[in-house]
Amino acid sequence: MAAVVLEGVRKTFPGEAAAVRDLSLEVADGELMVLVGPSGCGKSTALRLIAGLEAATGGTVRIDGRAMDQAAPGERDVAMVFQNYALYPHMSVRGNLEFPLRMRGARRAERRRRAEETAELLGITELLERRPPALSGGQRQRVAMGRALVREPAVFLMDEPLSNLDARLRVRIRGEIAALQRRLGATTIYVTHDQAEAMTLGDRVAVLRDGALQQVDTPAGLYAEPANAFVAAFLGTPGMNLLRARSGGRVDAVWAELGQQRVRLPAERCPERLRRGDGVEFLLGIRPEGFRPVRWGSEDDVLRLKVRMREYLGHETLLYLEPPGPALDPEVPESSPPLVVRIRGEAPPPGEILQLQPDPRGLRFFAPDGARLE
Repeated sequence: MAAVVLEGVRKTFPGEAAAVRDLSLEVADGELMVLVGPSGCGKSTALRLIAGLEAATGGTVRIDGRAMDQAAPGERDVAMVFQNYALYPHMSVRGNLEFPLRMRGARRAERRRRAEETAELLGITELLERRPPALSGGQRQRVAMGRALVREPAVFLMDEPLSNLDARLRVRIRGEIAALQRRLGATTIYVTHDQAEAMTLGDRVAVLRDGALQQVDTPAGLYAEPANAFVAAFLGTPGMNLLRARSGGRVDAVWAELGQQRVRLPAERCPERLRRGDGVEFLLGIRPEGFRPVRWGSEDDVLRLKVRMREYLGHETLLYLEPPGPALDPEVPESSPPLVVRIRGEAPPPGEILQLQPDPRGLRFFAPDGARLE
C-alpha cells in the first residue's frame, strides 16, 4: 500500500469556476479517508485527479512519494470503484473479476486463483458463473469491489459506490467495506455526499465546500470542534443549530441576546471578543442534543419556544421549534430554518410552548461570516 499526498492541487474547467481550489491533503498508508460535501463541492473531481482521469490545472499529486503529474492512469497503481458499478454485462462475474488481470498479462491459472480468492473474501463464490443483469444491486456492488481488489493496487478509490442502493442495504454494505478495509489495511479514499456514511466509515474525514477544504479530522473531532459554521451545520443528523445573536451583559455575566429572549453564557468558555462589550454580533451553535427540557427556570437560563412539528423516531423524537431569533442555514443564508431539538420520552404536541435549558458545555461560537471564535 502507499500514502497519497495532494499539494496545492487545483482544477478549473474552461468557462467554469474552479472545481478544486488549492487542495492540500495527506492520506496515510493504510488509512481510510472520506471526502464529503454537498453536490458540486469538488470531491469526485479530486478523486479523478488522483486517479489520473483528469489533468490538474496546478499542484502535485504524490502516490508512495512519487509525483504523478505526468503519469497515465495505468501507471498510478490505483483501482477505482464507480457509482454505476461499470461491469461488463456480457461477461460472467468470473470474467469481470479476471479482466483486469488479463489486461496485465497474468496467466490463466493465476487469474482463476485470484478471482476465486477475491470472490470468497467478498462472499460471492456462488455467483461466479452468473452475469451482472442477473444480480441484485448489492451483489453487483460486491463484484465491482472485487474487480478493484483482485488487482492488489497501492490505493483504492471509491466514488459514491453505495448511492444506488436502498437505505438498509447501504448500511450493511458500508459495514462490510469498513471491515474489509481494516482486514486488508488498504489505503482507501472514499467519496460520498452522505455525512452519516462519512462519519461511520472514515478514520478521518475531509469536508469540502465549493472546491475548498474546510476541515480534516477524525469524525469525533469534526463533530465536537467544527472549524466553521458550515462544518457545524453539515455534520450531524440533524446538524448544529446556528442562531444569530448579539452579546450583552456586565462584568460578572455575559448573555446571548436572541431576538426577544436571551440566555446566559458561561464566561469561562466565551470568546474574548464577546466578553469585551455589548452589541457584538455572532452565531451561537447548539447541537440538537444540547438542550434539556425543564419545568421552570430563570429568565436568563431558559428559552421558551413554540413547537412547529415533531418527528417520532421510536428511540427519540425530533422537535422543530420556532427559533428565538433569526437562524442560519449556511447553504441557504437567506432562509430561517427551525431550531431542532432531540429528546427522549414524551414529546409535546405542535403549538405548545417548551422551556429548554442549553448545556453550556455544548455551546460553540462563530463570527457572522462563519469563522470559529476561539
